[in-house]
Amino acid sequence: FSRSELTGFLEARGVETRPIVAGNIAEQPVMANLKHRVVGDLPNARRIHRQGFYIGCQREMGAEAREAVAAYIQEFMGR
Repeated sequence: FSRSELTGFLEARGVETRPIVAGNIAEQPVMANLKHRVVGDLPNARRIHRQGFYIGCQREMGAEAREAVAAYIQEFMGR
Protein backbone atom coordinates (compact mmCIF):
# COMPACT_ATOMS: atom_id res chain seq x y z
CA PHE A 1 0.00 0.00 0.00
CA SER A 2 1.05 3.59 -0.42
CA ARG A 3 1.19 6.46 2.03
CA SER A 4 -1.59 8.24 0.14
CA GLU A 5 -3.89 5.22 0.40
CA LEU A 6 -3.47 4.98 4.18
CA THR A 7 -3.59 8.72 4.83
CA GLY A 8 -6.65 9.05 2.58
CA PHE A 9 -8.34 6.27 4.55
CA LEU A 10 -7.53 8.02 7.84
CA GLU A 11 -8.50 11.49 6.59
CA ALA A 12 -11.88 10.11 5.43
CA ARG A 13 -12.44 9.10 9.07
CA GLY A 14 -11.49 12.52 10.44
CA VAL A 15 -7.86 11.76 11.35
CA GLU A 16 -5.53 14.59 10.33
CA THR A 17 -2.27 13.49 8.67
CA ARG A 18 0.77 15.22 7.20
CA PRO A 19 3.75 13.85 5.27
CA ILE A 20 7.01 13.65 7.19
CA VAL A 21 9.33 16.38 5.97
CA ALA A 22 12.51 14.55 6.87
CA GLY A 23 13.84 11.08 6.30
CA ASN A 24 16.38 11.32 3.52
CA ILE A 25 17.60 14.90 3.68
CA ALA A 26 19.63 14.27 0.52
CA GLU A 27 16.29 14.17 -1.35
CA GLN A 28 15.20 17.61 -0.13
CA PRO A 29 15.12 20.07 -3.07
CA VAL A 30 17.42 22.52 -1.31
CA MET A 31 20.21 19.95 -1.39
CA ALA A 32 20.61 20.52 -5.14
CA ASN A 33 22.08 23.93 -4.20
CA LEU A 34 24.35 22.74 -1.40
CA LYS A 35 27.62 20.90 -1.58
CA HIS A 36 27.13 17.55 0.12
CA ARG A 37 28.10 13.92 -0.09
CA VAL A 38 25.91 10.84 0.27
CA VAL A 39 27.52 7.64 1.48
CA GLY A 40 25.58 4.52 0.61
CA ASP A 41 22.10 3.94 -0.74
CA LEU A 42 20.19 5.07 2.43
CA PRO A 43 17.22 2.71 1.88
CA ASN A 44 15.67 3.28 5.32
CA ALA A 45 15.93 7.06 5.09
CA ARG A 46 14.45 6.92 1.58
CA ARG A 47 11.54 4.79 2.79
CA ILE A 48 10.76 7.18 5.66
CA HIS A 49 11.01 10.13 3.27
CA ARG A 50 8.56 8.59 0.79
CA GLN A 51 6.19 6.65 3.06
CA GLY A 52 6.30 8.33 6.49
CA PHE A 53 3.57 10.56 7.86
CA TYR A 54 2.47 12.25 11.04
CA ILE A 55 -0.90 11.71 12.67
CA GLY A 56 -2.52 14.82 14.12
CA CYS A 57 -2.04 14.78 17.86
CA GLN A 58 -3.16 17.45 20.26
CA ARG A 59 -2.52 17.59 23.96
CA GLU A 60 -6.23 17.03 24.49
CA MET A 61 -6.21 13.76 22.50
CA GLY A 62 -7.33 11.16 25.01
CA ALA A 63 -7.16 7.39 25.16
CA GLU A 64 -10.47 6.96 23.29
CA ALA A 65 -9.24 9.00 20.30
CA ARG A 66 -5.89 7.17 20.27
CA GLU A 67 -7.66 3.83 20.35
CA ALA A 68 -9.91 4.92 17.47
CA VAL A 69 -6.86 5.81 15.34
CA ALA A 70 -5.28 2.44 16.14
CA ALA A 71 -8.54 0.70 15.18
CA TYR A 72 -8.69 2.59 11.87
CA ILE A 73 -5.13 1.51 11.04
CA GLN A 74 -5.95 -2.09 11.93
CA GLU A 75 -9.08 -1.89 9.75
CA PHE A 76 -7.01 -0.56 6.85
CA MET A 77 -4.36 -3.26 7.24
CA GLY A 78 -6.98 -6.01 7.41
CA ARG A 79 -8.70 -5.18 4.15
